[in-house]
Amino acid sequence: GIDTLTATAAPLLRQVERLLVVHQAGATGKCYAAFFSNGTLASPLTFDTPEAVMALAPEGAHVIGSAADAILVLAPGRFRRMEGHDLPCAEGFAAFGADLPLEQDLPEPIYLREPDAKPQAGFVAETLRLARSDDVPALARLHRICFESGWSEDSLRQSMATPGAMTLVAERDGGIRAFAVLRTVADEAEIITICTAPHWRRKSLAEKLLAAAREMLRGQKISTLHLEVAADNEAARALYRRLGFSETGRRKGYYARDGAAPCDAILMAVRP
Repeated sequence: GIDTLTATAAPLLRQVERLLVVHQAGATGKCYAAFFSNGTLASPLTFDTPEAVMALAPEGAHVIGSAADAILVLAPGRFRRMEGHDLPCAEGFAAFGADLPLEQDLPEPIYLREPDAKPQAGFVAETLRLARSDDVPALARLHRICFESGWSEDSLRQSMATPGAMTLVAERDGGIRAFAVLRTVADEAEIITICTAPHWRRKSLAEKLLAAAREMLRGQKISTLHLEVAADNEAARALYRRLGFSETGRRKGYYARDGAAPCDAILMAVRP
């Protein structure tokens, strides 16, 4: 791990005897800076005003970083400006990092101000992750709750083990509340099943599962995502339309219904 100031200085540490690195911290107007002497950090990392930062380095030192020009305006002629080194350079970063010992501590974040967006009191976000083999019993129970012909554990395990299969789950309050099984073939993918526990519907769990799945599919260069949905499941059809899916076909009488006529399957597709 290398902090931003050291990463910015890295390409010059073997070339410049005295180097001041200064970056500005967003809307606060303050700067964070460090002074390097003969390739070694010679000052503590500082978060302060531009005027205070100038005291870190002696006159004649080179200065770089996103706030270097602000420093020069305050003290013209005191420092020597080096152009083209205001952001970390990947090549210099890698070369410098390669010489560090493996046991060097990893950096920890320093939060310069409170976040603008804060979670509501009592709010607990869901966790999205890939399913594990020990999730199968819970997934099968959930599937049987959501569908008249819910899958058994063996059926679900076989679907999850199919080549190209991917199963995502959404956890809230210590339990799996929704999941989706997808399968990829060549450059296309299909949603095999997706369901949300009845008491957890209308909480965007299915929508977030689909968003996560589509992001993963884009990384795999998948061109089209297909699904089929019962014609009488208007809530699911509305969700898919809102997410950009369009109807591509219909399978007559595809879904059996106890004590009622079979229901058509609506075929839908979208680019991930």
